[in-house]
Amino acid sequence: MDERELVIKLKAGDFEAFEELLLKYEKPIFNYAYRLTFKKADAEDLTQETFLRLYDKRKTLDPDKGAKNWLYTVATNIAFDLFRKRKRANELPIDDNEEFETIAVSSPYHNIERVKDIESALGKLKPKHRNALVLFYKEDFTYEEIGVFLEIPVNTVKTYIRRGKEALKELLLDYDTEKTNGQNRTKDKKHKRH
Repeated sequence: MDERELVIKLKAGDFEAFEELLLKYEKPIFNYAYRLTFKKADAEDLTQETFLRLYDKRKTLDPDKGAKNWLYTVATNIAFDLFRKRKRANELPIDDNEEFETIAVSSPYHNIERVKDIESALGKLKPKHRNALVLFYKEDFTYEEIGVFLEIPVNTVKTYIRRGKEALKELLLDYDTEKTNGQNRTKDKKHKRH
């Protein structure tokens, strides 16, 4: 059954159609949420809320548009709501040293330390820049699709991605410098002992 038929059945209240969409998109939405929040519990909550809204708002779905774009848009909005709440509470979404298995499995990088550096640096970006980068590079959405999700013009999407990449590059250079300096201090201590 294609997605258009699933959406039509879901709109009519068919719970099996909902379950099929859940099976198809639960893992991608969770991975997306995890890359945005860096916390497994937040990603699980965000995923659950996204699918609850899918079922609650099923009658508003357009069968010709499918469910994928709708799900990512809702997940994005829920994540931004979470970021706004945390900002008001002075709680920033940072890497809390959870395992990176979700990212590492799907990552083209072979060096797990570099993956951790990239994920940590992503966590320090402005949410709008991080979100645009994740949607473009990890989820393979087009500029136009991202513009729809974030409700911004395509040129703004391109700006967010460019600025996000620049900030990410700066952070990774800082990490590399810190590691190099740390290794040099270790070597200096060894030479002083001899």
